[in-house]
Amino acid sequence: MSEPADHPLARIQARLTDGRLPDDEPVKTYTFYAREEYRCAGCDERLHPAHLEREVEMADGRRLHLHISCHGLWMADRRLRARHGVRHTTAVSQDADGPRCPACGSRVVTALGSVVAGKGAFRVAHRCERCGRDFMHVRPD
Repeated sequence: MSEPADHPLARIQARLTDGRLPDDEPVKTYTFYAREEYRCAGCDERLHPAHLEREVEMADGRRLHLHISCHGLWMADRRLRARHGVRHTTAVSQDADGPRCPACGSRVVTALGSVVAGKGAFRVAHRCERCGRDFMHVRPD
């Protein structure tokens, strides 16, 4: 079943693809009641003090604040990408001749796996056989 574009999973997947959310493992994770001054790094909604928040510290020192449910979706999608060997992806749209590698422009690619991207579409993980870069593109259903 596909998720609408405004569903938290769709937002998290888009942020992973465009780099706004990291795809590496956090160094530390803290859980406490949310503080209103933050927006969720996953869905961009304001955190509410009545809800639990996950604060994660990344290796580069960044701290991300997420709803506990968004944290779970982020971790699950990160692990799915890792299982298919996809890291630091770049979103590429489907053109008439198929996807092109965003790094070298090659059309010679290997499909690694796919996940639901939204209504009527799949995001397909690819590895360029020419330069070795991993990337994602959206394929219509």
